[in-house]
Amino acid sequence: MAIEVRAAGVNPADWKIREGHLGRHWSLPAPMGCEAAGVVTQVGDGVEDFAVGDEVLGLMAPGQGGMAEHTLLRASTTVAKPEEISFTDAATIPVAAAAAYDATHQVELEPGQTLLLLGAGGGVGLMAAQIGRVHEFTVIGVASATKRELVESTGASSSNPVQA
Repeated sequence: MAIEVRAAGVNPADWKIREGHLGRHWSLPAPMGCEAAGVVTQVGDGVEDFAVGDEVLGLMAPGQGGMAEHTLLRASTTVAKPEEISFTDAATIPVAAAAAYDATHQVELEPGQTLLLLGAGGGVGLMAAQIGRVHEFTVIGVASATKRELVESTGASSSNPVQA
């Protein structure tokens, strides 16, 4: 399904591919961005759940990148964008929010128990802190001093490692 991109997620895999840290089987320049949010401009044969004009978010079709004006999403990994979520926030859901959801649901915490998040100032950490708040966990986020206010905006207590 084709979309006009309104926002794309930026993940560690993007810069790691660019720098060659994930091997050299990608020829550069390569399409960057594996998740995006936007407006449907065209649907393919057999796609019945979406129509032109729908606001959506999802993962890229093979060989495509989200850091473009227009791109292709996999219909099977695309969902409608909730109206109350901005395109910018929606573009982080397929990778960062899904990773945060998986991480926070792999542990068996009860409300009031403590969830310690290392790297709480990053995309996954910020989402995990918000999920922890919803589940009424006591969330302690470890991040750099420059991200203290951001981490605390999620309702987490923040801590930053001592610089040697």
